[in-house]
Amino acid sequence: TTEPTTEPTTEPTTEPVTEPKEKPVAPEKVQATSSSSKIKVVWTPVEKADGYALFYRSPESTKWKKTVASTTETSHLFENVTQGKSFVVAVQSYVIDNDGSFLYGGYSTVDIMTKSAATSKITAIQNKSAVKLSWKAVRNTTHYRVYQMVNGEWKALGYTKKLEATIKKLSAGTKYTFAVRSCINVDGEYIRGDYSTIETATKTAAPKLSATKTTNSISLSWSKVAKAEGYRVFYKKAKTDAWKTTVSSTTGTQKTWTKLPENTTYIFAVQPYIRTASGVVWGEYNEITVKTDESWFWPIGNFPYEITSNFGWRESIFGLSNDHPAIDISGDDFYGIPIYAARSGKVIISDYMQYGYGYYVQIDHGDGFTTLYGHNSKLAVTEGQEVKKGQIISYAGSSGYSTGPHLHFEMRLNEEPVNPGIYYPDYKTTEE
Repeated sequence: TTEPTTEPTTEPTTEPVTEPKEKPVAPEKVQATSSSSKIKVVWTPVEKADGYALFYRSPESTKWKKTVASTTETSHLFENVTQGKSFVVAVQSYVIDNDGSFLYGGYSTVDIMTKSAATSKITAIQNKSAVKLSWKAVRNTTHYRVYQMVNGEWKALGYTKKLEATIKKLSAGTKYTFAVRSCINVDGEYIRGDYSTIETATKTAAPKLSATKTTNSISLSWSKVAKAEGYRVFYKKAKTDAWKTTVSSTTGTQKTWTKLPENTTYIFAVQPYIRTASGVVWGEYNEITVKTDESWFWPIGNFPYEITSNFGWRESIFGLSNDHPAIDISGDDFYGIPIYAARSGKVIISDYMQYGYGYYVQIDHGDGFTTLYGHNSKLAVTEGQEVKKGQIISYAGSSGYSTGPHLHFEMRLNEEPVNPGIYYPDYKTTEE
């Protein structure tokens, strides 16, 4: 019937007992994506998990390696990963127990392969209808796939184990873009890696060349080449010489050189080109050999003279009109003076014609020109002999059909008579 008169005199002697935490379950889903040197792993969060640890191994191994000891995120990016290799990645959830220790739960895995890297450089060798591509080997790559850009889209041309591929049946002088992708063949399935590209072009056709020349100049012309963006011009003086560039780039189709030495041979080449992103593609080229003319030597040297009969229509020595294909040169004490080769060449006739030229010499100068020297008193060369400009070939006379000592000097170009006055502007070869 009475209340207690005193409070309890003792406190509880033990702390409340806390139950240990349960192991978390494994992430429900783990996914991975890769590039040539990176792997990104993403997983679903686990309820009540305090964090996650990540492990990896190769497919052939059973031993895991811890790569991330602890993270509270639900994704992780691995960088600087070996290219073209397969990995198994595991994500394991954990909780931190009451005593601070880690209590690991279940784990889930994902298989992933890094892509093989792109080849560092593609090079190309071209002709008019094909392009040969070459590239450097990529580590851990088994195959390469070649593509061609067609109408803005990549067209696969096929796989190869080689480090080269030739694409044929292309159009001349046309730009093309190609790609080479590194691949890994896994159980018959190709894992495609990164790729490199190259813009190149097939070679253009060679231009047609033509040339005109004088004693000190050469004019070179060439045909316009379809799709060519420009031309470069080379020259050399002998077949065995190295080419020298004389015009590095021009969009024109003609070039003239002046102040050249006479009687000098040049070999010219004209090569078209196309510019591409990977560099200049040089087309086919043609060559032409041109020799500057040798100047003409007056056939009687400095001997005083007069023109007794001009080139063209005249009254003949028999009172008949005819077309005179030469000039007749004479002078005081003309008989027996030396007659000289007008230019270097080969003697093709050294003979006597009774009813015409008398003793005469004809020289072939090798460029379409021939010269003839008639009515001589004596010949100093023989047929087949090579002579130099200014060399004595005969002595003036009055042999054959002649009314007195003189030189019948005849010039022909491609077998057609031409007026010597055209080629001897410093000499009086026509009457006043």
